[in-house]
Amino acid sequence: MSTDPTCPHCQTLLSEHEANRCLNAWAAECAGWRFVALGCSTSIVSNRQQWRGEPLRGRGLVPIPRYSADIAAAMGLVSPNRHFRLTQINDAFNTGEPWQVELAPQIVQCAPTPAHAITKAYIAAKQEKDDG
Repeated sequence: MSTDPTCPHCQTLLSEHEANRCLNAWAAECAGWRFVALGCSTSIVSNRQQWRGEPLRGRGLVPIPRYSADIAAAMGLVSPNRHFRLTQINDAFNTGEPWQVELAPQIVQCAPTPAHAITKAYIAAKQEKDDG
């Protein structure tokens, strides 16, 4: 990857982003979800919904998937990707990031857990595609 994207919510570099609600929100946006609110709510509305700002009365709202903590949710992001490799690397330098995900030859991300690494790699791949 040529650049390190910055989170649109907290301005943290992707390489330094913790596994938290903010990273999950960023991944959800990359996956095509539109936000209702992030600050006080964890609800988003799918891009398939016809949301125009009117009250949804509880319909159409779903919690943000916990991509960076739930391996099943994270795998849902990358399942259609043909070039996917998850590797546990030798953390000889004690970086705290023993998991590496490769989504393309130039998209490699490391993190403390598999789900976190997958989420970061997915965002990096989407950002690379959007920038390229």
